[in-house]
Amino acid sequence: MKIKTRLYLSLTILVCLVGIVVFIITLTADRVDKKSKEHKLFHAVDLAISQLDIITYEYLMYYEKRMEQQWHLKYDSTVEILAAAVAEEEERELVESIHADFTTLADLFSRVTVNHRERQELVQGGVAQKEIDAAIRLEKRLVAQLLVISQSIMTNAHRLTAMSMAELIEIQGLARRIVMFLGVIFVVFIVITVLVVTRAISESLGKLTKGVQMIGKGNLEHQIDVKARDEIGEISTAFNQMTKDLKDTAGKLAQSERLATLGQLSGSISHELRNPLGVIDSSAYYLKRRLRDVDEKVQAHLGRIRSGVERATGIIESLLSLTQMKAPRLERFDLTALTSEAIRTSKVPATINVIDNFPEPDILIHADREQLRMTFQNIINNAVQAMDSKGTLTVTVSEITGTRTEVSFADTGSGIALEDLNRIFEPLFSSRARGIGLGLSIAKMIIDKHNGTIEAKSELGKGTIFIIRLPLYVDEGKQEQNNAQRTENTGC
Repeated sequence: MKIKTRLYLSLTILVCLVGIVVFIITLTADRVDKKSKEHKLFHAVDLAISQLDIITYEYLMYYEKRMEQQWHLKYDSTVEILAAAVAEEEERELVESIHADFTTLADLFSRVTVNHRERQELVQGGVAQKEIDAAIRLEKRLVAQLLVISQSIMTNAHRLTAMSMAELIEIQGLARRIVMFLGVIFVVFIVITVLVVTRAISESLGKLTKGVQMIGKGNLEHQIDVKARDEIGEISTAFNQMTKDLKDTAGKLAQSERLATLGQLSGSISHELRNPLGVIDSSAYYLKRRLRDVDEKVQAHLGRIRSGVERATGIIESLLSLTQMKAPRLERFDLTALTSEAIRTSKVPATINVIDNFPEPDILIHADREQLRMTFQNIINNAVQAMDSKGTLTVTVSEITGTRTEVSFADTGSGIALEDLNRIFEPLFSSRARGIGLGLSIAKMIIDKHNGTIEAKSELGKGTIFIIRLPLYVDEGKQEQNNAQRTENTGC
């Protein structure tokens, strides 16, 4: 993940977290505010009921008309306050009980006031004491009921206020805990995000810095091991590719320097060695013809002299071919026919089974016939030597794409060690005791000049396969005609 994307994602999560925190805090604050208003209203109801109770007691003491009017005014205002009180499920039962008792209270207070007036009328009317006593007993019973109801209302009002206060305190505590919890989560998220991002960046930068220092000291084999898929990972990948390219360039430069030195050496010694070798070869030929009648041992030694001269001359020719390779003389020909010719003209013993997998149609290429024939013969001769003149050589020619063809030579020899496989195309490197290490170098140089590729795959004890890929011959006139036809079709 890119650093920018990681930061954007962290910022998005942070914004969402802040939004959730604000939303929860807002809901909690609304809940606290609602409960606070409810408590204030219940407290107002409690206060109004207490004041109404005081007025009730004062009225029962003096039975004044003014106090009766005050009672009714206070009752009406208390009813209005009580009507505005919207209780939740826990307090609803108390509120309903207060409402019911308030209705009974009004009825009892009216009956007490009416009974008091009737008793006064009886006293003033001079009725029998028995009727006056009956009115007094009724009045006392009504007053007792009024006081009981008033006390019940007072108790319920106090309970309602106490319950709302307890709930308010509980909600405020819950709100504080929620805010603290969300604050802790917020801080922990920020700390974890900063630590994760910082650690990822610092770790990648540390590896990148160490890799740059190692490469700066000349260790071109070192690869920066940064697997992160971010900008630092892209820099590391680009740096590794740059190091690989630098290593390849350095290898090519070193090889060019070796070839240049080898070219100077071969150019100077070829002239010096060819003349003595020619004299030795001519003398050996002359002696062999003149000494026909001598024993076979002399003839064998003369043959060895001529074989040694031929091998030395071949080495000189290989050196000159490697250092003075001419540009390919391109011509069109059938690759299958050239491959078959290279097999036929190579020194393949009868003890080696040659399997050729060639296609029916011709595979036309544009290349230098002699250079490719020499390349194929070098590879075939190496295969024969690797199999110690016994085994199977499989040669395959195929068209792998519409623009490239492939030739492979697979032997059943001893194979090449993995540590040597990457060096077999280097000049003067050979895994065989008597090899001079020029054949494969010349082969690679020829294939490179033909814009092709050559690679080797091997397994010890099972054999080696060389794969050569070359561009197919393209008829430019036909290609231009096809392109024109394709353009015309696209235009239509």
